[in-house]
Amino acid sequence: MSKDTHPICSKDDFPDKLIGIRYNGAGYHLAWQMNKMLKISLSELPSICYTNKHGKSDVFYVFGEENGRELRYLFKNKSKSHFLFPHLKNFDFFYLQVFDYKVDTIQTVRAVFELPECLFCSNIKLNQRQSHFLYQILFQNPQEDYAGKNPQNII
Repeated sequence: MSKDTHPICSKDDFPDKLIGIRYNGAGYHLAWQMNKMLKISLSELPSICYTNKHGKSDVFYVFGEENGRELRYLFKNKSKSHFLFPHLKNFDFFYLQVFDYKVDTIQTVRAVFELPECLFCSNIKLNQRQSHFLYQILFQNPQEDYAGKNPQNII
């Protein structure tokens, strides 16, 4: 398998859209509510560990589901010390669907917005560098290409 390939998608095929969620509650509670509302099965995954340009490692919590040719990820934007996507610090969580053609993104945004603790929810368009950065931290060792680089400089 090539460095830029995941069994379900490649780095270049990776989606360029996220759903940003402002949520007044814990990640496990949001995952549980989304499972119930969207009829999905997000479960806790190993956290994303990212090392910034100052050598400080940060942990970002992740929930996910892999179902056939579909991937879903819910991940926290903020660690104890900084944001994964600093220019999107108004969002607490991001939800990503990869090759999920059965669910319309607009319908997903509407459904998530209906959750009791959801304060705001919106589609977010990523540029190619942002999409590749997200692919890198989810599926590959983040130290390979982005070690010592601030996500804000990548994004």
